[in-house]
Amino acid sequence: MYHSGTAAFGALIMGIVSIIQFTVDFAQATAQSENAVLNCVGRCLNLLLLPFRVALELVQLINSGAYALCGLDGTNFCSSAAIAMGVCKANAASFAFLQTIAFAVRTLGCLVGSGMGFLVAYLMMSTQDTEEMIFPLLFAVVVCWLAADSIMSLMLAIADAF
Repeated sequence: MYHSGTAAFGALIMGIVSIIQFTVDFAQATAQSENAVLNCVGRCLNLLLLPFRVALELVQLINSGAYALCGLDGTNFCSSAAIAMGVCKANAASFAFLQTIAFAVRTLGCLVGSGMGFLVAYLMMSTQDTEEMIFPLLFAVVVCWLAADSIMSLMLAIADAF
């Protein structure tokens, strides 16, 4: 690191981004309200805030690239962020392609994990009545999906580090 101010400035940026992301997520949750007026307002806010979602992802990508460059080159945060922004501009199509592949791998991993969990739970309960198996099977699918999502998130984070 260049010095502790570099870490503090990057953390400040990520804190601001997290607050904005929380606001955007709250607007999305409002869009799913049963109240027709809140539902309409929430959907309009979602459309207006869509560019902010893309910008937030870009800021997070540039921030992680800036930290990597600070550690590798020993430059300050702003210089590293400018270089990271240039790399993002030059390779925008590659980043979009890799994000699409990462999403597909994560989703496929979650589907395979929850499917295997369903199969194992079904085989374990195959002697029971079919009506008694519905809720335990649904519970097994949800738990396996969450476990697979956690594992896939960890694997994708490790892949992002390289």
